[in-house]
Amino acid sequence: MKINLSKSADKAIVAVEGRLDTVSAPDFEHEVKHLISQGENRFVLDLSDLEYVSSAGLRCILVLAKEAKSQGGGISCCRLQGLVKQVFDVSGFSSMIPVFDSLEGALNAM
Repeated sequence: MKINLSKSADKAIVAVEGRLDTVSAPDFEHEVKHLISQGENRFVLDLSDLEYVSSAGLRCILVLAKEAKSQGGGISCCRLQGLVKQVFDVSGFSSMIPVFDSLEGALNAM
């Protein structure tokens, strides 16, 4: 897994590549908790290059959503593809976390 970070106004864009699974989930969680400790509370997860997400990865996204909300912010996801989109739909994450087709849509909605 690779994480690319960028900013757009007051939002942190977290682009995740590869697999978000049992092996990589702790790294993802550490990275986003570090961002929260730095004062970030509004996140857009760009998942266009995420190939696979496991239940451990979903748990980390849920932890991020709860932490961001407790800090007065929130998260949204964008550009889900293939299996990742299916997992979000089947697990109900698409109804819990706003999902957008484009990065611009996710940024503008927050």
